[in-house]
Amino acid sequence: DPVERQVLYRAAEKILVDDAAGFAPLYYPVGSVVTKPYLQRTYPTVGGNEWYTWVLDWDAKQEALGR
Repeated sequence: DPVERQVLYRAAEKILVDDAAGFAPLYYPVGSVVTKPYLQRTYPTVGGNEWYTWVLDWDAKQEALGR
């Protein structure tokens, strides 16, 4: 059940962060990425970029380049 799962995750997060302080990120990398409008992409998660999900609109690229 997705709703129950969300409730359980929130409870676990509260225990880890608020109650026990067993987990506290000490370093969180930040970066900027600039892409062209003809590139459909996802945005990085904790696990990094998901390059395999990016899609290049070839026709839009050719149009942007004036070809």
